[in-house]
Parts: sequence; structure tokens; C-alpha cells
Amino acid sequence: MIVIKVTRVAVFDNYPLTFLDNRITLHNTIFPATSYELIGFCQNERSEFSAVTKQLFIEGEEPTDREIFRYMTKDRKFTYIKEGEYISKDYIITDLFPRNFIKDKIGNMFCLDPVIKLNPQYRKYENI
Repeated sequence: MIVIKVTRVAVFDNYPLTFLDNRITLHNTIFPATSYELIGFCQNERSEFSAVTKQLFIEGEEPTDREIFRYMTKDRKFTYIKEGEYISKDYIITDLFPRNFIKDKIGNMFCLDPVIKLNPQYRKYENI
């Protein structure tokens, strides 16, 4: 089973290439179990330029904030910055709230809809 998503390209900026690089390529690199596949482009219900993607449907429940924290810091080796935001020397990931995760029956965590950017200023975070 799959999920079809329509996402405004302007979430990152108005350039489709930035959307492809940031939304799709970075997500697929960091979270391959929930990779996006680009189907095409369209206008959403507000006539905004949008990308149409598909993603595997994963059955489960929302994890707790504590479970997300443990997954991101222990399993994925990211540093906690503030609620919903984690960083590494290469990436800044935001919008990591329970609504954007699924925990399956055996406890595996799946990130569905993060906002990911490259971290060009990683030297500012000396504890990483």
C-alpha cells in the first residue's frame, strides 16, 4: 500500500530543483525506509506549484517525544537542538514531531515528513 502526497514546492523555495535536492534526495539518503518517489508536478487546490510524490504506507502508531529523542540521538547519532529539531555536522532536520513518525508493532521507527537542510555552518556547533 502507498500514500500519495501533494506538497507545495515553495516549502523550500520556488525552484523545483531545490525541492528535489532538499525534500526528496536528502530524505531518501537519511531515511531510506520511507523514501519518496516523485510522480510529477501539479497545482494544488490553491493553484500553488506542487510536487506529487508517493511513499510506502506504514501501519503503526505515533511514538512519544521521548522515543523520537532516543531514536534520533542514540540510533541515528544526531544532536538534539530543541523540540522537533536535530542536527549533525551535515544536516539540520526539523519538524520531527510524533505526527511525522510511525512506530510499528515491533518498535521500529519510521520518519515520514521531516524538513531537512544541509548544515553549511556545522563548525558553529563545536559539540558535534
